[in-house]
Amino acid sequence: MTAGGSSGGAAAALAAGMHVLADGNDMGGSLRLPPGYCNVIGLRPSAGRVPVYPATDGYAGLSVQGPMARTVDDLALLLSVMAGPDRRSPISLEEPGRSFAEVGEGSLAGRRIAFSPDLGGAVDVEDEVASSVWTAAASCETHVCHVTATGHPAIAMPAGFTDAGTPLGVQFVGRHRGERDLMALAKGFESATHYAARRPHLH
Repeated sequence: MTAGGSSGGAAAALAAGMHVLADGNDMGGSLRLPPGYCNVIGLRPSAGRVPVYPATDGYAGLSVQGPMARTVDDLALLLSVMAGPDRRSPISLEEPGRSFAEVGEGSLAGRRIAFSPDLGGAVDVEDEVASSVWTAAASCETHVCHVTATGHPAIAMPAGFTDAGTPLGVQFVGRHRGERDLMALAKGFESATHYAARRPHLH
């Protein structure tokens, strides 16, 4: 068993109910892999959405800061506090953080969503995991979604459990600087599946 490494401690604490919000950084998946292992939600925002200061290289955007939570609404609330312009960070985006505070109802209806269970055969996926991912994709299709291409900010969402009770995650990727729309999609998925409401077994 693993909490996913890196920000895994924060994700495990969220899953255990020790706290309701957490933050972390993501260069190679640290805001997405731990949530997938722990049945919580993590958002890798667009570069500059969450200003970083001090920074070794103020223009670097590969590593970003972002929020984790147990619900999309809580995630959006934390993003609203973290995001916003900061003159000390040259790549910070101008949109004020408060604009992310409320997601609304969220919906999957009419959305076009990329889907690849194994990145076109580039990775091996266990049958049970692949089945869960197909179920997640079917949840989208049930709500009139189309499966097509990817973008930039990414959100990791709970996507069910193995027979042994191990959490599984799915990642949605949105348009560049499209965090608001991405969180609305995530809220629709959350409402349609209710996977995030279940707590994983603690060992």
